Amino acid sequence: PAGAEGDPSQWLERITLQQLIAMPHVFHSPLGTSEASLDRYLQGLGHGRTISVNSQSYMSAAAIVSQSDHLLVLPSMVADLLANHWPLKSLPLPADVPDYHLNCVWHPVHAQQPALVWLKDLMKELVGPR
Repeated sequence: PAGAEGDPSQWLERITLQQLIAMPHVFHSPLGTSEASLDRYLQGLGHGRTISVNSQSYMSAAAIVSQSDHLLVLPSMVADLLANHWPLKSLPLPADVPDYHLNCVWHPVHAQQPALVWLKDLMKELVGPR
């Protein structure tokens, strides 16, 4: 909607491409990378986003966003979890933004450690078949 780009109270139930481009972002980058699939998508459309803060932690990123006008793009399950604990609103991205894939990796030597087996089973249970 016209004039709503910078005013979160005017947002509908899905963020628009214009809002995604106009608002500053906190970029969650646990490995210190500087680009995500969202950036490649926006570049393909001839756009970009302003990343003003890099964070290696979901919790610190949520804290920053909860006290600012910044956006934080995350997998929906993570965003919903953070929105339950911080004063945040979780909104879906524009429908044509490609899916985000979150990978979990470990060294094969540790694959059978009980704690890792438990964690992998828990993640499978929470995510379920996709």
